[in-house]
Amino acid sequence: MAPAEPASSTQRILWSLLAGVCFAASASLFVVPFIGAETMLPNPLSNSDGAMGAAALLAAFLVGTVCWLYVERHAERRYIRAGVLAGIATGTVAHPVMWFLWGLLNGSIWMGILFLVPLFWLFGLLLFGIITIPLAIGAGVVVGTLRIVTIRYREQHAA
Repeated sequence: MAPAEPASSTQRILWSLLAGVCFAASASLFVVPFIGAETMLPNPLSNSDGAMGAAALLAAFLVGTVCWLYVERHAERRYIRAGVLAGIATGTVAHPVMWFLWGLLNGSIWMGILFLVPLFWLFGLLLFGIITIPLAIGAGVVVGTLRIVTIRYREQHAA
């Protein structure tokens, strides 16, 4: 069996975008029921226009895409292990990005909110990290598994 050719930059970008979608989808498992459910129950953590939920999903997509782009450059075919690490990084780093994006979406980005982002990050990790990090790890494992399956399929059918 011949070794697979290295991924092109287009393939790396496409896999990174797919990973970003998977990270956002995993975040939606938490965001939609907890933050974005204004129609079902009144929720003090949510707002009427859904900016917090949108910021959370966008943050998971952006951070997950960047993390997977790093995986594509450095994983050397250890995609499941790299997916776990990308999930930990995404689940951790997406919290401050979400707070920053929420400030942008609400039009309240000013120096005060930039000062409070680290505090909100710590608050978010303590309360929600126990849910968001495992969800992101699961998304990283799924994308890593898909990546390995496609490489093996390509290797088997290249001969």
